[in-house]
Amino acid sequence: MKKGLKPIIDKNSRTLILGSLPGNQSILNQKYYDNKTNHFWKLISFVFENRYIDFIDYNDKLKFLEKHHIALWDVIKCADREGSLDSNIKNEEYNDLKNLLTNSHIKRIYVNGRKAENSLKKYLKINNLKIDYKYLPSSSSLNAKYSVSEKAKEWKKIMINTM
Repeated sequence: MKKGLKPIIDKNSRTLILGSLPGNQSILNQKYYDNKTNHFWKLISFVFENRYIDFIDYNDKLKFLEKHHIALWDVIKCADREGSLDSNIKNEEYNDLKNLLTNSHIKRIYVNGRKAENSLKKYLKINNLKIDYKYLPSSSSLNAKYSVSEKAKEWKKIMINTM
């Protein structure tokens, strides 16, 4: 059973980016998007026109997100999964998003990829909730449907609302 990470959120967070479940390297190191092949930090760099975020320490990356009022978490709390692929996720259990949203100032939710979106839909159905969210093309390097520049354009259009 793979267990996800704690949310990265503070009292000023207004935007929540939800992934599915962190990959093995992220879980091992307890750092969101820690796999160097994942484009998450490159996309955040593009959105906020900061060319250096990819090269800074993880804690400084988190401070950068905090500066822009962005929280991170995942829809899935834990699941069985061989390897790091979302397609291998089975027997998923969900994080308590309702509680997080009730006790925060989050105004916007973006889901990072189809697995996160589909898991969120299941979570909402199970808990009989209605939450508005927007889809972001997956930051995974395995998402070959979009080039990094195409992903960045989509993330920029959607994420511009966080500024």
